[in-house]
Amino acid sequence: MRVPVRGFAVLHAENGPGPLHGSLENLSQTGALVNFASKPPDANIDLELRLSDGDGWVTARTVRVERVNQNTQRGGWRIAVAFERVEPAIRAAIDTAINHAISAAKRRPILVIDDQAQRRSSLIERLVNEGMTPIAPRTPLEAIDLLTRSQ
Repeated sequence: MRVPVRGFAVLHAENGPGPLHGSLENLSQTGALVNFASKPPDANIDLELRLSDGDGWVTARTVRVERVNQNTQRGGWRIAVAFERVEPAIRAAIDTAINHAISAAKRRPILVIDDQAQRRSSLIERLVNEGMTPIAPRTPLEAIDLLTRSQ
């Protein structure tokens, strides 16, 4: 399962301009999607992953390199990698980051709007049973208030 995470990656390659610093877009137990300002080498690489729960090294194989936002000043490159060798410490940090991302997604407030009270109550109950946070305002102003308060 791929999840969005906050973290950084430093790419090291034998044939490259030196270390490239990038930001993680998403992460799984088997790979990652990383954004870089300049074009990364299309080769086998070593990645230093810097996650909130730990840092470590992985050896990875490049799966895809693509240009993003090429017509803007904020253009860059996105690289998809498949992990080949993962140190045990960083494996644990990856697992923790994935679990945190899943938990955070479940805690996001979900706005429930339905004029049929029975159906609305049933939906709220199912969302709560899944560990989610439903909010069910009675008026549009209450919806605005609840949404701004939850941020």
